[in-house]
Amino acid sequence: MLRTRLLLAAAILTPLLTMVYLDYTWADWAPGLVLLPLGFIVSALAAGEVHSLLHHQLDSRPVWPTMVGALGVMLATAMPIGWDLAGKDYPADCPVGPAGWPVLALAIGVMVLFVLEMRHFRGGGEGKHLAALSGQVLGVVYAGFLPSFMILLRRFDNSQTGMLALVSLLVIVKIGDTCAYAVGKTMGKRKFSPLLSPGKTVEGACGSIVGAVLSAIGCGLWLQPMLTGDASKPSQLVWWASLGAATGIAGMAGDLAESLLKRDAGIKDSSSWLPGLGGILDVVDSVLFAAPVAYIFWIAK
Repeated sequence: MLRTRLLLAAAILTPLLTMVYLDYTWADWAPGLVLLPLGFIVSALAAGEVHSLLHHQLDSRPVWPTMVGALGVMLATAMPIGWDLAGKDYPADCPVGPAGWPVLALAIGVMVLFVLEMRHFRGGGEGKHLAALSGQVLGVVYAGFLPSFMILLRRFDNSQTGMLALVSLLVIVKIGDTCAYAVGKTMGKRKFSPLLSPGKTVEGACGSIVGAVLSAIGCGLWLQPMLTGDASKPSQLVWWASLGAATGIAGMAGDLAESLLKRDAGIKDSSSWLPGLGGILDVVDSVLFAAPVAYIFWIAK
């Protein structure tokens, strides 16, 4: 099992790192252009998995409204790339800021889902339509709106800073996940959330936060100079440590959030197309919750 997971992780990381490199070097004039197709794939797969997890609540509703809604939010978030492709700067006086596009798309998506559900209405009293509509809206938010913050991070300020914001998020969250697993396996005794995730321990959670904080400081010391050419001052390391703690905690909450969906659906993994890893939600669940928190830190920096 471990060998399978390592081989699969290598198979995923190799093209991912290649795309990150190309997005940073070749497409620095349009940050996010190379990574955008990957974002669409992740969003579409995540929407399908959410739809599968909520199949009882969705009452045989098709998956395409949820998937189109999630992809619509992602596409709207990438709208500023259109100005890059046209060789223009995004207008500073535009009434819709970069972070406003996913909000508008989400609002429109929710209204469309309401209209589509009206077409299915055959009488009320049992709450089936409310459950189906709620499940579809959850799918759009979970698989579209939350991932959109990774696009916002990639396009934050300029290409160099945006890449730092995105890569540091992934580094912090994934190192935190790894530390949680390692500490939990070797030292874990007290259950952290036995009903949602019996394998998680208090010791593992503490290890996750420590790992996230240390990796965030490491990003400030080494990754920031590497990507932007600016060395972190001692005062900035406090900011990096705070970022690590906040995103580390948010990542753990994201992990438990997906566990909530899986436990309620009575399954172990969101899907089985990634042997040893589960589904796409099992891979990105912690990042989905950490991305908005990281974005808040970057805009408030």
